[in-house]
Amino acid sequence: MNYRTIPILFLLLVNLATAQWSTDPATNTPVTVATENQSDPVIASDGFGGSFVAWSDRRGQTLDIYIQHFDNLGTPRWATNGIPSCAAAGDQDHPQITADGVGGVIVCWRDGRGTDPTNIDIFAQHFDYGGNALWPSDGVPVCNEPSRQSNPAIVSDNAGGAIIVWEDSRNGVNNTDIYAQRVSASGTMMWQVNGNPITRATSFQQFPSLISDGLGGAFVAWKDTRNGNGDVFAAHVNATGTNTWLTNGVSVATDSNSQENQMLLTDGAGGLYVVWEDLRNGADDNLFMQRFNAAGTAQWLANGVQI
Repeated sequence: MNYRTIPILFLLLVNLATAQWSTDPATNTPVTVATENQSDPVIASDGFGGSFVAWSDRRGQTLDIYIQHFDNLGTPRWATNGIPSCAAAGDQDHPQITADGVGGVIVCWRDGRGTDPTNIDIFAQHFDYGGNALWPSDGVPVCNEPSRQSNPAIVSDNAGGAIIVWEDSRNGVNNTDIYAQRVSASGTMMWQVNGNPITRATSFQQFPSLISDGLGGAFVAWKDTRNGNGDVFAAHVNATGTNTWLTNGVSVATDSNSQENQMLLTDGAGGLYVVWEDLRNGADDNLFMQRFNAAGTAQWLANGVQI
């Protein structure tokens, strides 16, 4: 990916918008100025003109997850430098967040609180508008299968809870798969213990992307090496946890060379757009795109159209 395009796009957005908070870099609103390092920031709208920001924080002896809520004026609503979502033993990192639809937020993360460094889990916590934790201290286990789980992603389930997906090595370190779980607003796991499999194809399935279908389910896409190259596959899971497309996902792009870094957008008619980086034309990255209908059938040319 050509990361030089990111600041160019940022400057274009700044020129097209009027800053609502301070325009002086010396007085911009700090999210946190706590001691030590803060990293992995993620942001989500609160649905009321404000935002939630979560990050990994090393102000203690290990990495923890902290979170802050800003209103539409840029005023932090919770404690200075944020409140801990998880301060358990071991490292917690890679937070992901989604609004709950009623002024609160659900955050999930990768969690290494156990004594076995190869056993990394996925945990989550729910906060209300006032910053009160609604689930047990340090979060609830979304998946604590005795293996490594990583790269979580989260979206609202449109019922006060969330759907969370992750990369999972329970079937072998050389055979990572994608699993998913739905968590209710009260912190109850709605699907099977430690998640429903989205794909258990051979080789590596990695880096899942996720978007709500607006009906309590979600679309998922990921990088997939079952065919030797890095391809992109996708699936749809409904509100009950059933995969409604092909077992192990439908092929988005399986052309030669590598496809990766997929992004998702619903089409407004029950289907899905997928866009990704593609090396089929040589060393330079190109962008390709595909559309699927609600049944998971590709609507455009095989392996997508070039953008």
